[in-house]
Amino acid sequence: MSMPGNPRLQSWMRAVWLQFLAAIAFGGVSFLSLNLAGLMERHVSAVWPASGLAMAILYFYGRRFWVAIFVGATLSNWSTSWLEFPELPLWRMAVSALGIASGAVLESMTAAWFLKHRAGGQDFCLSAAHATAFVLLVSLVSASISALIGPTALWFVETIPPESWGMVALTWFVGDATGILVFGAALVFPWRSLDFALLRGRWLEISFFFLVLALVAGTMTGMYQSPLMNEWPRAYMILPVILWAVFRFNHVGTLASLVFVTLLSVGGSVFGHEVFPSEQPGYALFFLQMFLLIVSAVAWTVCGKVNELQILTNRLEHIVTSRVIAQGEALRRREERLSILAHDLQVPLIGIRNMVQLLLDPRRVGDDPEKSRQLLGVISQASEQARALAGRLLAGQEIEHPQPRPEPVDWVELVRGVARRASLLEVSRELRFVTESDEPRIEGSVDSTVVLQVLENLCHNAAKVSAHGGTIRLGLRSEGAAVIISVSDQGPGFRSEEIPALFTRTRFRQRIRTLPESTGLGLFIVGNAVRDLGGTITCTSEEGRGATFIIRLPQKAG
Repeated sequence: MSMPGNPRLQSWMRAVWLQFLAAIAFGGVSFLSLNLAGLMERHVSAVWPASGLAMAILYFYGRRFWVAIFVGATLSNWSTSWLEFPELPLWRMAVSALGIASGAVLESMTAAWFLKHRAGGQDFCLSAAHATAFVLLVSLVSASISALIGPTALWFVETIPPESWGMVALTWFVGDATGILVFGAALVFPWRSLDFALLRGRWLEISFFFLVLALVAGTMTGMYQSPLMNEWPRAYMILPVILWAVFRFNHVGTLASLVFVTLLSVGGSVFGHEVFPSEQPGYALFFLQMFLLIVSAVAWTVCGKVNELQILTNRLEHIVTSRVIAQGEALRRREERLSILAHDLQVPLIGIRNMVQLLLDPRRVGDDPEKSRQLLGVISQASEQARALAGRLLAGQEIEHPQPRPEPVDWVELVRGVARRASLLEVSRELRFVTESDEPRIEGSVDSTVVLQVLENLCHNAAKVSAHGGTIRLGLRSEGAAVIISVSDQGPGFRSEEIPALFTRTRFRQRIRTLPESTGLGLFIVGNAVRDLGGTITCTSEEGRGATFIIRLPQKAG
């Protein structure tokens, strides 16, 4: 079978190719760093970018890439030893290279594990706890492993004298730790969390910041010399600039300033512009290493705290905004509830007024006690309905979404009762409310208060648009497990484009914004109430020929 058709072989070749590329990358960076090392030892450098690269490789691609790190470290250290000390036996070169490579592998594996499990991964700079773990565990603890193994391997093959072991180990440790804090941070940086819109809005400040950074960093390395500057502690002039970057540009400013200062100070030292000149060999390198380590550690720790406070501030602003919106919505809903209550109270209050007027008119009631009892019964029902509506508002319940309380009912008697009360309410206009039902009795269960609210709203609306002496028909029939109730009038009807929005909140709000007497509020209440009962409501109408509202409800709702 050919190789292109073998998925396993293709996968294996791809893995080998990636390992090869990782080994070349790590080995190349290590070789360049060793050949740009300071004056003290050829085995250490001011900053060790390879430690950050190795950590990033293992973090993103997994532990199996330790092979690439080991091979790259072995070749780079062996070739450097061969170029620097050609007189050494090959076995001594091999032993030192293998020892240093083992330390690099253990260091990178430890750093990648701490980064993933203790420092928040790519979010290492977004909280104080993760930033502190990144500095202490990912950088300092991991770097100490290689700093112990590497110099020991060099001492074992007598490349360095025993008395130099401590200083080599210390500079080794500081260089590796700084490499993780600067270049490792750049490789695992959380670019996805950047607010690019905010940065674009600060382009002028960013430009000025880099100008100041270049001037201060150049002065720090002695590129811009003057007699006065020679007496100043020039290196620490960079601290306010880095704090500016941390507080104004968060983690991207922190990273940019640290990379810029590191490259400029190391490059300046290579070309003779030392940040900390010293007459003792190697101390200029060591002081520069310590300075970069301290600045990087402090910058990332402060950055983590600043980001944490910023995130908490954003959350607080979001909570406050949400609360303000919620309060505004609550006020709006309260306004709607009050409007709905005012509308619903119109029906019972109008009924009470009309019944009282009838009772006070001897020409209509006279001495008929039966008719007086009927009118007083309607007044009692209307006052109880008004009391229930007001009580619901005081109890803080949603007027437009009452909780149904089912009870046994006779649907025929329920609809006929509505028609009788409506006829009494509209007696002055001689309107007739006729109930049409083919069945003498339809048993069921429903919240009769809500059904009365629905039907009385529809009858009230129909009465308002009906001519003097007109007829309003209430139809009722059963259909399977449902009852169908219809309310028909002979009023002006609706235009076809109005019907889809009759029962919506949009029509209700339009009613609030326009004239109080316009239609819409009652139908909004009716639509919500029918839906709460598990039913549907539709309207059929022709403009100028009246309207019919058809309600379909479960015969036994609850």
